[in-house]
Amino acid sequence: MEFAVLSSQRTGSTLLVRSLDAHPELFVAGELFHYGAGIHHPEYRFRYLKTGFGRADLFLNKSLSQGRIPAHLERFYSAAGQGVRAVGFKLMLSQIKWNPALLPALKARKVRFLILVRENAFSSALSAAKAQLSGTYHSDAAAIQGQTRTVSISEERFERLLNAARFDRDRLSALAGELSAPLMTYEHMSSDWNDFMNRLGQHLDIESLAVPAALEKLDDQKRGLRLENEAELRQLFENT
Repeated sequence: MEFAVLSSQRTGSTLLVRSLDAHPELFVAGELFHYGAGIHHPEYRFRYLKTGFGRADLFLNKSLSQGRIPAHLERFYSAAGQGVRAVGFKLMLSQIKWNPALLPALKARKVRFLILVRENAFSSALSAAKAQLSGTYHSDAAAIQGQTRTVSISEERFERLLNAARFDRDRLSALAGELSAPLMTYEHMSSDWNDFMNRLGQHLDIESLAVPAALEKLDDQKRGLRLENEAELRQLFENT
């Protein structure tokens, strides 16, 4: 089976992909279409054209790389994880935007989409703020800070993050309907990992799917960060 985990930032998608990849019947890569090199299973990363002109390269690739996407998907799904029952990768909303040929190419292959969303947009925005301020996005031991720093974020910047989280949540929910795909939630995954995995296994045709979590939850102490105005942000935005 060919599948893709479609998600957005701060939804637990890295945890999900790395955990699934540890199962002997699954091969799950990270963001194949990430512009940078640091992904899970980088040997299958899509090679963008890079001229050295920074952000201009993104616009160049938006037009020049589209014809190569179907061939890259064919190579990935044909070569990755020989002998396993299902092969997939992590796909982000931003990558669909920058690669207009990507979603049609996946639909043409009849790839099964699994959509992961974080329903609580405030929590998603707060997680994004802490990740940006600390520079620590995942709970890899090498990235954990040793000394706690006290920082703050402006209300305007946080509101932009909150609006982005709301947009991503609503767009993913809409795509679940458009693609006839199961909508999985971060809240379910974090509250009942075993039940979440069991239900996910039904979508992957793997009975009683059980895998341990590959990453630990990243709290403020592990980030080495204390958000000074978190209480004020909660009062202003949590219930809006």
